[in-house]
Amino acid sequence: MAYKAESGDQSADEYALRDRLSHQFERITIDGDTVAFFEGGKPLEACYAGDGCEILTSKKGNRMGVKFRFGVALASSHLFG
Repeated sequence: MAYKAESGDQSADEYALRDRLSHQFERITIDGDTVAFFEGGKPLEACYAGDGCEILTSKKGNRMGVKFRFGVALASSHLFG
């Protein structure tokens, strides 16, 4: 995570937390702008809104894709606050 933090916009601890959170859910469903994360069979829902995008490029300058960002607009749990 320290390597990611060197070139990213988050600290190593933030990357580690994001990695742990991304693996703790049984399944994820998406219905329109609502995303539900299931843990213990119960959903934790949040409404997401677009928050821009970033053009991904290689070190040589070749375009590799687009990364779309989303932020929580309304959540049913403090987890998404």
